[in-house]
Amino acid sequence: MNLSRPGSSKVRTNEHLNFNVKNKLNRTKITVVVRKRPLTDNEISRNDVDVVEAVCNENTIYVHELKTKVDCTKYIDKHSYTFDRVYSEQINNRELYEDIIRPLTENIFTPGFKCSCFAYGQTGSGKTYTMMGSENTAYSNSLQRKTERELGIFELAVNNIFELLEQSEHENKEVYVSFFEIYCDKLYDLLNNQKLVSAMENSKREVVVKDLTERLIKTREDLLSVISKGLEYRRTAQNSMNDMSSRSHAILQIEIRSRIFSTTKESTLQSPLSPKFITYGKMVFIDLAGSERGADTVHSTRQTQQDGAGINRSLLALKECIRALHDQQSSHVPFRQSELTKVLKDVFVGNAHSVMIANIGPCYSCSEQTLNTLRYAHRVKELRKKSVIRSDTFHSDKYSSKHPLSRKTTAPANMSKKDASSSNESPRSCTEEEFEESNADTEFREDDFEISQEMIKYGNAVERNLSQSSPNMPDEEHLSIRNESPQIEKLFGRSSIFNIPGIGIVNTDTIPEADLNKLKKYLGEYFIKKQEELASNHATHLGVLCECLKEESLILKDLLKKNYSRESSNEYIQELKSLVTRKSESLENLKKELVEIEELISIMDTIGIR
Repeated sequence: MNLSRPGSSKVRTNEHLNFNVKNKLNRTKITVVVRKRPLTDNEISRNDVDVVEAVCNENTIYVHELKTKVDCTKYIDKHSYTFDRVYSEQINNRELYEDIIRPLTENIFTPGFKCSCFAYGQTGSGKTYTMMGSENTAYSNSLQRKTERELGIFELAVNNIFELLEQSEHENKEVYVSFFEIYCDKLYDLLNNQKLVSAMENSKREVVVKDLTERLIKTREDLLSVISKGLEYRRTAQNSMNDMSSRSHAILQIEIRSRIFSTTKESTLQSPLSPKFITYGKMVFIDLAGSERGADTVHSTRQTQQDGAGINRSLLALKECIRALHDQQSSHVPFRQSELTKVLKDVFVGNAHSVMIANIGPCYSCSEQTLNTLRYAHRVKELRKKSVIRSDTFHSDKYSSKHPLSRKTTAPANMSKKDASSSNESPRSCTEEEFEESNADTEFREDDFEISQEMIKYGNAVERNLSQSSPNMPDEEHLSIRNESPQIEKLFGRSSIFNIPGIGIVNTDTIPEADLNKLKKYLGEYFIKKQEELASNHATHLGVLCECLKEESLILKDLLKKNYSRESSNEYIQELKSLVTRKSESLENLKKELVEIEELISIMDTIGIR
């Protein structure tokens, strides 16, 4: 049952591989696929049987589970699950990549596009084999001949990227790679001797990993060097399923950065040829740690059991984020529940797409874990299927042109014809500020809240009423950008006009009584949700304070034991700095929640909601 290699003379054709993935990318935010691995040599030697059937042309997985009735008679319980794509043990990494990952790789050359691919499954199910290739797994020899090597999705993606970079239209772009792990909800830089780093949110509400090492990749060999160095520091441990089970989530980030030249007079005079690099597209590969039951105590220690509990908590948080992203009734996506979801926020919102590869084992001895993996993946798929994708609705062209709070992207009326014609020239160099401003229009914010189209019509009607009820407002052709903001602020000073979260501008004097009652009911329910979120964030903040207090006590004791040596003092300062930053960040998040709920209470009091 060996996997066929990319260089094999036996080329298999599969009907389900011939499809247009791009159509699916346009319809959904996440694609869920399942990959079955073959039996290993150890499983064959102990006569373990294959109980999993992968029917690729139907995209269905069947698990034949052996059960025992009350009267001790045995029977086979057949479970079936259908996914977006199903890959049998006969499909190798290259075929999987060409089928589902390659369209994503080509799309990262689209400005602002972000994508992610994460492998989920029980330890020993083939996640690392899929992501990093055959040389980086403990059981690779049983899946291939020693003279052969299979590339992982990491390397296949970079090979594809370098092929695209050879095109003339991409000559000003470069590839940067970073590699880090999340262990016990802490971030460690795998390219800098496991240095502790932290994820923080900048002024643009983007999550960035501070002090993370980035490497410029000029050749394919550079990538292999980066992966090899990172894997040397990744944490592993032995358990009943795998001698080298990954105990951390490994995250490889690939960024396409475009070289641009500033057009301002100052920069031209100072350094006319010095380029700036800005992120063009981003691709993230996540090799998740193995999901396992707490009852699995074979070869386990107290530390590995604690690791397993932390792994399962972060995986649960990941599922909750996916649920909230696809739930149109959810006003909040809990990205801050774990460091894993926090750093992945950037590739889950806005112009982004994700692929989940659920890896499963075929043998009877691991059928329970196989079913758990399939149930998890199936829940993710069903959550996506039953709900409306919320992140794209705020930024489609059709919607943004009608929504009263959408940004105006048309040129100002007082712009001269010369300026207008020059703005349409292509190609031209742009400043870094212009590029970031254009990207900001397509960003999806965490506090965006989608509701029914009926409520959105209130905002559209109010916008028309505002424009008609202001006869003294100057004509658009005579209104400069400087004068526009004060006029809007003046209109908002009216006591009957409110900016309702999730709806937009609403004039309570112009809407019917029935609609006003609906609005009050909506605000009441929204207030309850915000109250629950505030209480949850408050509890999370207290937990952060308790954890930091314990860690502060430990690092202080350690410093005293080492008699304030230079080395220990530097380590103490860095760790204390990280803890202080963590506490202040948690406090700032709590302050933001308080400000939001106070503004909501003010609106409710004015409208008359008690």
